[in-house]
Amino acid sequence: KSAPMSVESAASLTQTAASFNFQNGTTQGFSTSGLWHLANNTCRANLGGHSTPYTLYYGSDSTCNFNFGTNAGDAISPNISLAGLTAPYTLNFNYLYQGEGSSFYDSPEVYVSTNGGASWTLILSNSNFIQDNNWHNTGSINISPY
Repeated sequence: KSAPMSVESAASLTQTAASFNFQNGTTQGFSTSGLWHLANNTCRANLGGHSTPYTLYYGSDSTCNFNFGTNAGDAISPNISLAGLTAPYTLNFNYLYQGEGSSFYDSPEVYVSTNGGASWTLILSNSNFIQDNNWHNTGSINISPY
């Protein structure tokens, strides 16, 4: 639910196309909806593995959960240009996933778009995430086919 997140290109050396963290207190061009927001040192902000004191958080700061009935939201990065970089391209980010224990209710998903958001391709879904209330890193996800 938080970054740092980066998109990279690897030839003989890794070239970073974009890297985001929220430690400076800005969303850095991310658009958010639902309960996604920039949180300052609240809830799980003191756990290691992410930017501090700010995080991109899905939930309520006052209750430290997202249990408000049916809800959904998006955190969408700004467009990232890969022009001038050499494939393969990879994506990686840190996340903390705490849900209700059922993929029926909670379903984190990661999509990629190659046309500015006109259409989206699902690249990660619920089964790709560890749900244990700890910070994890996705490792390098190959996004070259997109």
